[in-house]
Amino acid sequence: MALALDGNEIGAYISGTCISELRFANNTCLLPNCTDGLQQIVDKVHTTRTSNRFGLKVNCAKTEVQCIGRDEQQMKILLENQELQQSEEFVYLGGVISQDTSCQKDVARRIGLAAGIVRRLHKVRKDEYN
Repeated sequence: MALALDGNEIGAYISGTCISELRFANNTCLLPNCTDGLQQIVDKVHTTRTSNRFGLKVNCAKTEVQCIGRDEQQMKILLENQELQQSEEFVYLGGVISQDTSCQKDVARRIGLAAGIVRRLHKVRKDEYN
């Protein structure tokens, strides 16, 4: 991915540095600042010889797009002539990323996960005393 996006100046500028993608294990999050930029990055990743050389194949069924911001925007991003699904929220590295920049769903999810763990711990403790 780094070779495919080398020299790319399409991305989100954070403190004067262009950030075009975030990578963790086999997940990649592309970060352009406009719809046209996202289409250009998707095309570059898909058509580059670097991707083919390392056997990288982007799965259209598992790939989604999201526009994060206050204004809702419909995007039409194509990969292999298929339109990618636009999602309002998704879980990335354990956190809920919401289209509206809100963290309420992420907080609720984390509270729910913690409550589930506490319930299981309570059951283990009850079983110890029986």
